[in-house]
Amino acid sequence: MNIALVSLNVSYIHKNLALRWLYVTKPAHLDAKIYEYTTKQVDLCAAKLIEDKPDVLGLSTYIFNVEATKELITKVKAGLPNLRIYLGGPEVTANPDPLWDYPIDGILMGEGEFSFWKAVEGQYTPGLQTFKGASSSVLRTDLLELERLESPYFLSFDQEDMDKRYLYAETSRGCPYGCAYCMASLDRNVRLFSESYMDSFFDQLKDTQVKQVKFLDRTFNVDPKRALRLGKQCLSMPELMQFHVELVGDTLHPSLIEFFKTEAVKRFRMEIGVQSFQKKTLEAVGRPCDLAKLSTVIRDFALVGSHQHTDLIAGLPFETLDLFKESYRKLIHLEPFEIQVGILKLLHGTILHGLREIYGYQAEAIAPYQITQSKWMNKVDIEAVEAVALATEKCYNSGRLKKELDLWFKSNVEPFDVLFVIGKALMKLGHPYQIKEFYLNIYDAIKNIHPNPRSFVEEAYYRQNRTRPSQLFEMEVDLEVCKRLSQSDERIHHAILMKQNNSIKAVLYVHHAQIWFDCTEEGEIINEVTLSYTKS
Repeated sequence: MNIALVSLNVSYIHKNLALRWLYVTKPAHLDAKIYEYTTKQVDLCAAKLIEDKPDVLGLSTYIFNVEATKELITKVKAGLPNLRIYLGGPEVTANPDPLWDYPIDGILMGEGEFSFWKAVEGQYTPGLQTFKGASSSVLRTDLLELERLESPYFLSFDQEDMDKRYLYAETSRGCPYGCAYCMASLDRNVRLFSESYMDSFFDQLKDTQVKQVKFLDRTFNVDPKRALRLGKQCLSMPELMQFHVELVGDTLHPSLIEFFKTEAVKRFRMEIGVQSFQKKTLEAVGRPCDLAKLSTVIRDFALVGSHQHTDLIAGLPFETLDLFKESYRKLIHLEPFEIQVGILKLLHGTILHGLREIYGYQAEAIAPYQITQSKWMNKVDIEAVEAVALATEKCYNSGRLKKELDLWFKSNVEPFDVLFVIGKALMKLGHPYQIKEFYLNIYDAIKNIHPNPRSFVEEAYYRQNRTRPSQLFEMEVDLEVCKRLSQSDERIHHAILMKQNNSIKAVLYVHHAQIWFDCTEEGEIINEVTLSYTKS
């Protein structure tokens, strides 16, 4: 019997760990093959499956791929009418009914490493739903049973592209928190893989070409002493290897704070959930937080250059648009490396989904179930947040304008309002667009609200485009000035000049240095502004 284990991932660099756990739990007398495509490759995936003619199809289903998975089911079943299809994953565990509108044979509820194979062989197993509305237990796997198996992380068929894809790993399952918006709250029983198992993991990891390891643990610092031990093991890996962990910032032990501020700065990417700075909102979603400590941790990490990803969720209970602006302002003033602005997704099985009528939530009918309004935010408010989310990603997280924005926000301006104006302008850009268009579009958006809009975009533009950039604005200086500057004793590769007040601002590329300064029309340097270096 041939079994196809299939996942539609967001991109090629992502690997599905669930399929690999299924692969190593497979009974010896069965044949299985993993098929991984992206959510944009449904036709390609369907064609390959029809060509290979498996007997059973196992689909790993999440919020990000459930719609594409439905499409895949329809296409494959049309080509292989006798194919048996089973689904598993968090999306179908929480919301199985819609999938029964498709030609499937069963849904595995919860962790299906062992129940899937019993279903494949036609055996009864807890956790298997065989018709719409049938009650079924949600299974949790004994991690000791998994530890006895071959590691799913270093399988032979993965070796060829280990350096090109993320390695997803888990040191624990479950989450200690009961956040009303999160599906992880449905399993609050935290289970840890043993120290000996993790030691074995690192022993094998050190001999691979992996560059990015992403730990799937919902709370990496659930056990501070264990987290510090694992963190130090990460640092013993080859220097080119980077690690991604999810932390709860306000519960970080001092030893972990010190670790991530010093030894781990260059090797770790940290994800710190903020969600809101409104105490009432956090209490309403079951996530009370020491906001003062959280702010201190984020700021301390920012000061040492830590790669920390923070996030806010718009649409949570009791947070109006004005209160969300306040949360956004407080977070961006801490200057974290990245800020993700998200809009609440009303996930099936969560507490907020059950309270949707009380809280006046309206949401999209299909995944990812993003809300369109609530008692506290109307549709116009949500659209405003979407504009700010776009501007935050394109201008702040990208680094294109982060330096300029941080400086601007130190004045008496509302960061949300500024980025709303920029975001609305960016929404009008066609695709694809040139980088020059990007900056000119922003200039048009802020020219009436920034004291020196031209300098704001020019410095960012030339900093980001260091190798002979095209001129952003029309040249306003006599070409004789360029000639005199180019005849200086230094080796000047390129000069961009523009009038500003009563002086001329110039950027010169001298060897590998980028120099901004003011000069006269005779080419005399008045004042050096900034100096930075770029690769040749």
